[in-house]
Amino acid sequence: MRAWEPAAPTLTPPLQTPPTRMGRGRRGLLVGVALAVVVLLAGGIAAFALLGSGGGDQQGFVSACPGAGHPAACITSIAFDGNDLAVQFTTHDLDSVRNVFQGGQVGTVFFLASIHESQAGSVIGNGRTDAWLPWSTESPFAGANAAGQHGFTAGTVGDVATAVCVLLGDANGRVLTNTGNCAELPPKP
Repeated sequence: MRAWEPAAPTLTPPLQTPPTRMGRGRRGLLVGVALAVVVLLAGGIAAFALLGSGGGDQQGFVSACPGAGHPAACITSIAFDGNDLAVQFTTHDLDSVRNVFQGGQVGTVFFLASIHESQAGSVIGNGRTDAWLPWSTESPFAGANAAGQHGFTAGTVGDVATAVCVLLGDANGRVLTNTGNCAELPPKP
């Protein structure tokens, strides 16, 4: 064979691409996505187990509450715990209103109302209704507290009330307007 002549063709096996190893970055991404899917599924299952479908947990509105710098009691969630209405709430900036009530005892007053979400602000601004119960500043409003005060039950809620509201007040039912909020009542057990 001369140097200038091409070599005779030879058959070679087809090129096989060696299996590629997934890079660490890509593997980490896939592992992260898989973990996120597992966490989301677990969260969804847990939420369904806790909330169920209409098991008495909060499903309706919780109206706005006065912010920091304004004394208030604020409903954060509501549900029936068996036959007891259980209302979780927080309080803030109470020192500025302690002198309003005799002996400086600030508490909360929970009351029932027949309102829609758009009416919640006017109820809080006008004070409480006749269906009210005094409570301390300790959450939750449910069952009986250390002072022997009792919360609402499915039976005392009745069929007319659509919401429960809270205002700062005292054991005699005196309240400070614009110091709380309302939440829609959940379905009865």
